[in-house]
Amino acid sequence: MMTASIEQAAAAGGVQPTDVFAPARWLLARHLNIIKWFLGLVAFAMFALGQPLIARFGGELGFSLWENFAANGPGWFLLGMGAAAASQYLPVLVAQGVTRGRFAVATALALAAGAVVLGVVIALGFLVEGWLYARSGWEYELHQGHIFDSLTQVPLVVAEYSVRFLLFGVVGMLIGYGYYRLGGWWGTLLLLFTGVVPLAFGIILLNQQFGAFNFGWQVVGATTATGTGLALLYTGGLVVVARALLATLPIRTKIG
Repeated sequence: MMTASIEQAAAAGGVQPTDVFAPARWLLARHLNIIKWFLGLVAFAMFALGQPLIARFGGELGFSLWENFAANGPGWFLLGMGAAAASQYLPVLVAQGVTRGRFAVATALALAAGAVVLGVVIALGFLVEGWLYARSGWEYELHQGHIFDSLTQVPLVVAEYSVRFLLFGVVGMLIGYGYYRLGGWWGTLLLLFTGVVPLAFGIILLNQQFGAFNFGWQVVGATTATGTGLALLYTGGLVVVARALLATLPIRTKIG
């Protein structure tokens, strides 16, 4: 348990900041506890209710419900997790001996692990949906651009969506910083700079083609191999910015 490890370190010789892995595991456990309910409800609605009911009444879907959900649904969810970590969990972990800089890195690690978990679930969801469509005699075709050519290329599916979701999660850290530091009103007014612009630029990067860069707004769900690499580098830069901001964040002694 993270709290126990911090208390042991303090007892051994004063206040000693724990490493980043203990708080990262602690944060990830809380993220996963919410993720399982979120994905469980979505999967039930789509695979146990939506598609079977449409097929039973003679309907047919000409597109992938799961693809449309995967483009942004889990990303917005992880953005909320990142914002909650920066605005709610920071004072709790700092009180346990975790430095603010280590907290920022631990949060990024927890978000990265959560993004991979979500990516794996998305890959499995595609396979389940493809099987359901085939059983109903429906044509199954993805309409957005991807770095994979087949749903059986599971590592590529996981990689593409993990990078996309991590981008959302790290932007959430910046949003959480704004709300914690400036409060509700100013935090909301600052969303253009902490949320909208960083996220929009990252999504645009996901669509880029090598040698043919175009920074106009394109299809939100489309992803290229070049864009995935650029977005990953960009997200790493956002982590550095988030760490710099959180490392100097004044901790409130009383929240109210």
